[in-house]
Amino acid sequence: LFLIVFAGLALAQQQPPSKKIPEMDHRCLDCICQASSNCDETLKCHTAGSSYFCGPYVVSWAYWHDGGRPGDKGRAHDFETCLNNRTCAEEAVRGYMRKYGQDCDANQYIDCWDFARIHKLGFGACGGNEIVDTDYFQKFAICYDPQGDLGGSYDYGDEQIQARSGAGYARLQPGQY
Repeated sequence: LFLIVFAGLALAQQQPPSKKIPEMDHRCLDCICQASSNCDETLKCHTAGSSYFCGPYVVSWAYWHDGGRPGDKGRAHDFETCLNNRTCAEEAVRGYMRKYGQDCDANQYIDCWDFARIHKLGFGACGGNEIVDTDYFQKFAICYDPQGDLGGSYDYGDEQIQARSGAGYARLQPGQY
């Protein structure tokens, strides 16, 4: 019996911990939209650098694809049609965050602050703190926390960012991010 219990515990420790990614609420989506383009629903597809972006969330084809390809009916320009429609674009953003949501700022929560980083930097580069100095992140922060009163603060070198807690945040266990 001891060996069975011990083997079960050893196997359980080998399993990676699951991460709970909260669903994005409208406030979070609205602030990401504001930070991306002032939520300009007349903003159409355009090239910036070597990439092609569409709609008020300023989303690329690859992002839309990874976000579940909402509105895909098999036609060549379905991604553009979707991303230029705010409701469809929000489905893509939500799908992308369900797939790639993670604790970018190492505060043991997956929250809208992380989603804002992922949206702008991508899932693989969201951990850097240089984003806090960008116009995008400043617009997001003012929209999402205009009073700066979410409680506490985290020190990112020279930057102070308000802590997050409460509903809509997934608390992570050590080693879960």
